[in-house]
Amino acid sequence: MQMVIKATGRYQDYDGKANDKGCEIFQNRGGYEVVSEKVAIGNNWITAMLIDNENNYLLKSSTHTINSNPEQLNAYRTELALIDLARKNKYITFIELMNCDMKFVIGYKKGVIDVYQYDGNEITLVYSK
Repeated sequence: MQMVIKATGRYQDYDGKANDKGCEIFQNRGGYEVVSEKVAIGNNWITAMLIDNENNYLLKSSTHTINSNPEQLNAYRTELALIDLARKNKYITFIELMNCDMKFVIGYKKGVIDVYQYDGNEITLVYSK
């Protein structure tokens, strides 16, 4: 079994307040240090996707829900693509910003981030740092 984690965070100023310019870190090609310093993740915004040894996506769980039929959800195809990326790139987690007006997700591992933009089922690498 494997679990792939996706966290939803928010870009914030140094004083800890949410900043509505969340996409700036992507436009400015912010790297690991910027994400570590400026992205806050709350424990209510964590989603786990559980995959078995045969690559079957078994269930999706968040703080308040468990869904044992993830194929019925609108995000299913995108989540399959994220699962595939996580396995290939050995990401610790994915981070998505809630205060960004575009759909970006960060593949996050120690010292490195890979930033993807997605639209529907298509996920494209924007930059790596």
